[in-house]
Amino acid sequence: MEQTTNYGLNKPGGSDYARIDVLNANMDAVDAALKELEESKAEGAALAAHEADGVKHVSAAERTAWNAKADGTATGAHIARTDNPHGVTAAQVGAVPLTGGTLTGNLDIAKTIASVVLKAGDLSGRLMKNANVEGTVDDGLYLTDYGADGSEATLKIQGGQQRLRIKLGGTDYAVYHEGSKPTPADIGAAAASHNHIGDSIKPGSLELSPSASASHGGLIDFHYNGDAADYTSRIIEDRAGRICLTAPAGVFAQTTCDLNTSTLRNISCGITDLIAGSSNLTSGAIYLVYE
Repeated sequence: MEQTTNYGLNKPGGSDYARIDVLNANMDAVDAALKELEESKAEGAALAAHEADGVKHVSAAERTAWNAKADGTATGAHIARTDNPHGVTAAQVGAVPLTGGTLTGNLDIAKTIASVVLKAGDLSGRLMKNANVEGTVDDGLYLTDYGADGSEATLKIQGGQQRLRIKLGGTDYAVYHEGSKPTPADIGAAAASHNHIGDSIKPGSLELSPSASASHGGLIDFHYNGDAADYTSRIIEDRAGRICLTAPAGVFAQTTCDLNTSTLRNISCGITDLIAGSSNLTSGAIYLVYE
């Protein structure tokens, strides 16, 4: 009995009897071949899908790009560069260029002593805020201009104390204004109402000008040995053009009086009569007796 070339199937001849076992053997061989073919096709499809998976495999283009990447040393060196190798501009990152620009928001400098230096060639100025405890001598906003010779002039504004100060030549001066007026002592003057005790007054002139309601043209009160009374003697213009001298103990001219010359006399008065030959009056004195 002959057999097929590829799978060895039995081929009964014309003189052979038909045998069931031979036919069954052919059927089993065909079945096995078909099964093997089916499984090989499934494996081929899976292999094709696996080969096409771009996640699990690197494509030729990806491999080329990957091989072109810089190594780690070159990348690190590039990252460390500070000379702006890509030429990024201030506008690209939203910054103000060094050549100047417009700042549309606020600029806050959060420091205890914050300052901004302004330069014009070799000359400079400074705007500084010293945020020490408010009310201290250093607290304030400083505006300073520096001269070419190293000199400086500073304006200090102190909001907490509501005052201004100017520093010139290393000396600090107060700046007075309507809300901060100098005291008489600050300008070397006396208060409108004051006393001079143990001091000398040496003005070129002394003018007295009381208010309209004072009812006099000015007065000078004397307090002998610091007497606490209203006065011990007084000179007053009690009416326009008339001077009144009040001296309860009398008026005395200490220098020698010339009785033939009009001068200030030591004039006193009392109720006690003088006794000729015993009463003693200073030369030039006048004593008036009244009842």
